Parts: sequence; C-alpha cells; structure tokens
Amino acid sequence: MTQTSPETFYPEQRTWAEISRSALEHNLRALRNIVPTSTKIMPAIKAQAYGHGASLVAPLLAENGISHVAVANLKEAKEIASHFPPQNILLLSAPLMSELQGVVESGFATVISQEHEIERLEKLAQKLSQRPPVHLKIDTGMGRLGCAPALAHHLVTRIISGHRLELAGVMTHFASADISSRETRRQLDLFLSTIQRLHLPRDCPLHAANSAGLLSLPESRLDFVRPGISLYGVAPIRRFQKFFRPVLTWKARVTLVKDIPAGHGVSYAGTYRASMPMRIAVVSVGYADGYPRAISNKGHVLLRGRKCAVLGRVTMDEIMVDVTRVPSPSVNEEVILLGGGLPLTALAKWADTSPYEILTRIGLRVPRVLVD
Repeated sequence: MTQTSPETFYPEQRTWAEISRSALEHNLRALRNIVPTSTKIMPAIKAQAYGHGASLVAPLLAENGISHVAVANLKEAKEIASHFPPQNILLLSAPLMSELQGVVESGFATVISQEHEIERLEKLAQKLSQRPPVHLKIDTGMGRLGCAPALAHHLVTRIISGHRLELAGVMTHFASADISSRETRRQLDLFLSTIQRLHLPRDCPLHAANSAGLLSLPESRLDFVRPGISLYGVAPIRRFQKFFRPVLTWKARVTLVKDIPAGHGVSYAGTYRASMPMRIAVVSVGYADGYPRAISNKGHVLLRGRKCAVLGRVTMDEIMVDVTRVPSPSVNEEVILLGGGLPLTALAKWADTSPYEILTRIGLRVPRVLVD
C-alpha cells in the first residue's frame, strides 16, 4: 500500500483514524521481547482489530511473522482468512448454530466448552468429511465460556476418543489480571492443576494469558499468549506503558467557526452557556461516529496542539469546541480527537468507560488510513 497523507486519500473526509504501521510493529517487537522465544503470539484482532481495522492489521501481522490470530466469530474469521492458515484462526465466541457449518467447511478453529457442542461438531465433521480443530476452554473464574474444571477430563477424553475432532489447544481466560495478581495466580494454578489430571497429547498447546496476564504473571505465558489491547499501544497495567506506543490517532475537520455572545447556549438543551463572548468551532464528528456522548461538557480536543474544551452536548454528527484562544482558526483545519497528546485513557475517563470501549465503538463511517 502506498503511504500517502490522509488528505490525499480523503480530501473531503470529515473524520478518519490514522493507523501507524511503525507503532504496531514496535508493539509487536515489545511483546516478543517480553515473552519467551518458545511462546507463540496469537493476537486478538476481533472487533475490527479493536477498532483499528482488521483489513489493515491482519496483513501487517502476517508480514511480521504472526501465524495465529483470534477473532470473535465466523464473519470476522472470513474477513482475514486470506492472511493465515484457517486452522490458525481461532473463534473465541461460542459459534451460533447457523455458523457451525461455515466454521467446519472453512477449517477454522473454535472454542468449545460443553458436550453438546462436541456432539454437534462431530456430526458435521462426519457429514462434511472434515476434522475440525477445537480448543477446549476451562472456566477458572471468568464465568463466561468454559467448562467446570471437574468436567475437563471427561470432555478431553470424549474429543480424543471420538477421532472426529482435533484437540488443537486447551485454554482459560483471566478475569482480573489488570487489577488482582492474587486472583490471576489462583486462576492459573487451578488451570495448571486441572491440566495435570488430563491425558493430553504431548503437542497440545496451552494458553491463558491476555495482555494483562502476560505482562504481570510470567508463568502464565505457556505455549501461546493472546495479547489484545497491548498490541494496539495501551498497557492495561500502567507501569508497562513505557514499552508500547499508541497505534491509532483519530481526527476530524472544522466545518464552521463562529462568535457567540455571553449567555448564548451551545448545543441541545443549552447545557453549556457562554460566560463571556466566545469563538467556537463546529467539528465534524459525533456519537454516530462513535465519539461518546458522555464526553459532553467534559472533554477536550487538540487544535494546533492547543487543548480546546468540548462545549455542550455531543450531537449525532458534530461537536462544538472552544477556540477563543486559538489565533484565527479556520474551516477545514484538522482537529485531533484521540492520540497525539490526547491519550486514550483520558477519553475513557471523561466518558466513564474503558479504553476498550472507546476504540471498538469508533464507527464504520470513520475510515482507517494506514500511515508511516
């Protein structure tokens, strides 16, 4: 892909997200420096690669030697299937009944937790003359997918003795690795003690660690790690942030500049009223693009490196910001909404949500542009 400025691609674009190749590759190197050489990295690129655009991220990972990835569902797997062997694309969510045949036909790996899932996959495997790869998930405390540890031996035996499914991995997921090392250690110990009671093939890989787990608990790195948010430049544990670079910068354009008198209301319901004569800029982004309405009257954007407060309620397609102290602001200027001095954690705090939600809610009408 030819690297060109966003203006060349989208001279008329109102809002867009720039995805930094160099930052993504830096973060991948950082992860490789942290995990043992014997541990494979299986990045999570679900939810459009955490909002960064799976069609941009997947080929970059493949070019940089990544052989395994994890997604949420069949649709996501198909979107990146040309970049990885199908058996190396793991569907992390329980497949819908309507998805199962597509999963088996395509050769993707899927997470299973219950005996009825094994039965359905075995029937399809026989019908389609396939041997689908599956990863058995053990619930050690997340309370989402996964079998009870006491059932793991039965399910492993069922999979292996049935000869219709390939046991391609055994896994768990940490619930609190970013906030509780004690709970994470308890989950890991339960997982490993359960594994000891299973009769697994010698080459069956084990995996447990998400970003927070692989950073905080070295023993959890096992055969695979599944980094998500850290790959995109956000360390879920603050002391590790120095190792990572944010990959995404979100921008929008000024569409109008106007002066308002003291006492004038701004946006719906007049939740902000000018305390003095002010100059405001209308910026072409709103909650329909994923810019959180909860940031109303709280957040800031950057215009020429200056912080400009968001005034009034965020609307569907536009926000208003205070540019009174910006010399001669003009229409079509770029405004930074995220990145470049506005960290993701700040937006998440203003919106009272998580960095994950901010990224994954950036809308589809916001094009992602690969830069540097």
